[in-house]
Order: sequence, then C-alpha cells, then structure tokens
Amino acid sequence: MTGRAIILGLVGACVICVASIINRHFIFQTRLVGNQMPVGVFGTLILFLLLVNPLLWRIKQAWALTGKELAVVIAMSLAACAIPESNTARILTPALMLPHHHQLTEPGWKSLGMVDMLPERMLAEVTPENENEVLGGYLWGKSRPKEQAHIRLSEIPWSAWTGTLGFWIPLILSL
Repeated sequence: MTGRAIILGLVGACVICVASIINRHFIFQTRLVGNQMPVGVFGTLILFLLLVNPLLWRIKQAWALTGKELAVVIAMSLAACAIPESNTARILTPALMLPHHHQLTEPGWKSLGMVDMLPERMLAEVTPENENEVLGGYLWGKSRPKEQAHIRLSEIPWSAWTGTLGFWIPLILSL
C-alpha cells in the first residue's frame, strides 16, 4: 500500500459516489452502479491499463502504477460502490422499516416473531403508540399542503430512527 494508491482509491471512491448521483438525478441515465460488475470501475480500469499506464511507463517508469497499487485503488473504488443510490442508499430505509410491516401483515412473520428475533437497534423503533405515525407515515406518506412537494425534515419522526441510524451509519462509514 503506497500513499498514492490510497489517495487514488479515495478519489475513485468519491468519483463513484458523486458520478452516480449526477448520472441518475441530473442527466437521468440508468444506474452507474447497478450490479456486481460496475462499468464505471471496471471500464475505467480497462482504459487506464490500455491507455494511461503504458504512457506513464514510457514517460517515467516510476510514475506507472504497479499491479498491487491498482488492486488497492480498485478495492477501494469497489467498496464505495456499495453506498450510492442503487445499493445502500436505496435499500437501507426499507430494510429498517418494512420488517415491522411484514410482522403485521404476514402470518408466518407474526407466528415466528421475526422482528423480535433481531436486536432492537437494527430496525427502526415502531411501538404500538407510534405505529400510525412512524410505520403508517413511512408506508403511505405523511399529509402535506398541495404547494409543498415534500414533507419538511422536522416532520420526520426522528425518535424512531435515531437509534438504528446510530447503529448503521458508523458501520456504513467504516466501509
């Protein structure tokens, strides 16, 4: 692990995260990281190996990246692919809330007590007292004035989310 490999890996991770948001939400293309073989990472690797690294080798051999350095850069870039919209950012909140819905609507989940098997911090906190606001608000949306496109951040029942996000966000950031 060299310093330049780590820096290039961090740059690659940032580029993947930013480019996938720009790609999806501003230029309205399909997901940049939509499967287990992200074109953004492997396509860049192929272009780098065919065009840039040989050029760096000819200019000055010390500037060309070694196979070990490329492995570090690719590993860091691939790890970052787990976060943008088509992966963790898209499925995290449903995974934290929907087990409560399945527990209420599916007899198999209810009879086995599936939600009760998990540690409390792994799911959003839904209690009989806040079920309508938290689970109902998540599933069917909260009411809002017609001129308001989305609910305000202050209208989100954060008390149900703070414990579980306190568990999951450090885990995701460590990735």
